Amino acid sequence: MAYKQEKNGDIVINGWENGIADDPYSGISDIRNINLVSIPKEASVNFSTVTNVATNKTGTMTTSSAGSDTVTLSTNSLETFQAIQFSVLSDATKGIVLNTPYWVVALGAGVYELHTNNACKVADLVNITADSLTGTWATINMSTPKHFTYLKTAYIGKYFMVDSAGLVWSNMFATNPSGYWTYTGNTTLTGGHGNGLVNYVPSDSLSSGIGYVFVFRDYCIDYATITSNTTIAWTYGWNPATGTTAQTNYLKSYGSSGGISNSSHECFLAPDNVVYYCDGAYIGRFYEETGQVFVPTTTTTYIADNTRLLPFTDTSQCLGFLGTNLMIGGRQNVVYPWDTTSPTFSYPILLPEYNVQKMVTVNTTMYMFIGNRGRIYYTNGTNAQLYKKIPDHLSGTVEPYFTWGGACSTKNQLYFSAQAYTNAGSLLSTYGGVWAIDLDSKALRLTNKLSYGTYAGYASAIIPNFATNPAGTGLYIGWDSGASTYGIDTTSSIPYYSGEAYIDSDLIPIGTFLKPTTNGRVEFKLSMPLLANETVSLWYRQKFSDAFTQIGTTTTNTTNGAGTTFSNVYQNVPFQKSQWIQIRAVLTSTSTASYCRLTEIRLGN
Repeated sequence: MAYKQEKNGDIVINGWENGIADDPYSGISDIRNINLVSIPKEASVNFSTVTNVATNKTGTMTTSSAGSDTVTLSTNSLETFQAIQFSVLSDATKGIVLNTPYWVVALGAGVYELHTNNACKVADLVNITADSLTGTWATINMSTPKHFTYLKTAYIGKYFMVDSAGLVWSNMFATNPSGYWTYTGNTTLTGGHGNGLVNYVPSDSLSSGIGYVFVFRDYCIDYATITSNTTIAWTYGWNPATGTTAQTNYLKSYGSSGGISNSSHECFLAPDNVVYYCDGAYIGRFYEETGQVFVPTTTTTYIADNTRLLPFTDTSQCLGFLGTNLMIGGRQNVVYPWDTTSPTFSYPILLPEYNVQKMVTVNTTMYMFIGNRGRIYYTNGTNAQLYKKIPDHLSGTVEPYFTWGGACSTKNQLYFSAQAYTNAGSLLSTYGGVWAIDLDSKALRLTNKLSYGTYAGYASAIIPNFATNPAGTGLYIGWDSGASTYGIDTTSSIPYYSGEAYIDSDLIPIGTFLKPTTNGRVEFKLSMPLLANETVSLWYRQKFSDAFTQIGTTTTNTTNGAGTTFSNVYQNVPFQKSQWIQIRAVLTSTSTASYCRLTEIRLGN
């Protein structure tokens, strides 16, 4: 329980450092957008997230200028490096091609240059051969983010993401002035799904300035060559076995016939600089040959193989290293440890649920996101045990059905996301966002509501921001809002400031049917004063089916620009003759923040 009754009869509510309890009768019922780990025994407002993706736009081209190679569009809100394409043109023979991506350079007052490469160099400027072209355009829009990767060494801070349509996005050429991620220009050719993404940096990258990003699109591998942090050039249909590039080159599990497949090709760069990837029942890999510099089209510079490891009844879905073993999770209730040299896996780890969707390794422990009951398991490499479960009581239904989103670890926190459905298949809108578990205390909470503003949808991909001093929690978060909008958030240095941060206490038994209780006051305490425009608001309800009713809001003294409130007592509280009571504390901060550091709530007579 997160409350205790003192000798004078007061009920003291705290204990939020333990996170959300498995049920609302034995601990805190819900915690959202709250920081529990910075200062133990304090609950403070967490850092918020901000979008890194521009709003989708459509419009018309009203005129063009052949002499200056510019177009006038029906907006002045497009940013340099943003990508658009035209669906209608008054004349498609004058330098602009229909349904082809162009990257704009904003010149002001709705006037733009069009470029054929996302770097927007002078050499890529579109040569328009007629004045007064008209047409209809739209921005190239993102689908559900699926996988992140980042370039190492010389390119630190440069991230890439592949979406569910197979399009790759990056912050390498972020828009000016807002810094939104932009489309890198790859095509899906015959159609595609983004099923894997990984970077590879050759041994001479510091001198050559060359790195590679590989995208696994349906049954093919494509790659981008990144040159001197100024160019992204795409090559399609790479066959690691031969070094050739052709659209008819297929991954091993699909043979020579190819065919569209939306199976996982999750991949990652291992600590020994080897790329491993899922390929049906196979595990593929490639790595630089000793004494050579990796070039994808030259087979003498790398080693590549593809090993049939899983039984024909299973399909590889996710990968991770634990100790010296590559761990392979599939659709069955098995994790397969492989030492990467033997012809087959060693003793399998049997699991109580099917469908291993994500695996995250922290030190000597691997955390596995499995099945549809919202259970996270862990293993040290020999057996699996239950680690934590997402509580069902937040769903408002019985035995919800869970699916997992992205997962990662940073700052000794395990971050992940999930969607939940009723048993009838209806999507629930209470779990969307980023969840976190502190790996020391096992404190569970929903740590970030995302920029689209609801708890529907989910965080489909998550990766730590490896910058020297990342803002806020330090994450990039790809999301699907559940309402056909998609994007990327980054954690911010600004706390939540619109009442998103709150804690719901246990459902506390304070009386009986024969002897209900009437409390006389409610008090909260902070560890430091509120600052100007910060507030603490207390709410209550007497059963789960009720909406919360406000008790009162404490605002700060703003006459001298600073507050003095450490606590507040609400007398003659409005709830009467109660058997149960649940208290919600809503903490509202500002950009200049005390973070509303709550230490306890007290119910008295």
